[in-house]
Amino acid sequence: MMETLLCLIERQIEKFEITADEIGDVFDGKVLQAATIAFFAEYADFFLQTGQVEKVASIRETMTSSARIRQAVAERIPEKIAAITSDLISERLSGNTQESSELTPEA
Repeated sequence: MMETLLCLIERQIEKFEITADEIGDVFDGKVLQAATIAFFAEYADFFLQTGQVEKVASIRETMTSSARIRQAVAERIPEKIAAITSDLISERLSGNTQESSELTPEA
């Protein structure tokens, strides 16, 4: 999606001599998410104006599914972060976990 957005603003990038680092500083997660939602809303409107209702329905369904997934992930992040303890980190780094032993090939 980032490449698509960069193509859309290419003239402004050149006109104002914006660097890749400056773009990276501005396009954080929230901005990229908002731009993606706006892009797909306009994309759906384009197909609506051309009478391609089935494509509009598909785009809107994808947008709705994406929103549900983002919400579910956002709700789980605090739980996952809270589960990280210094003991867990030490355990994982030392390789003394059940998961790491399952990944070690037997001789």
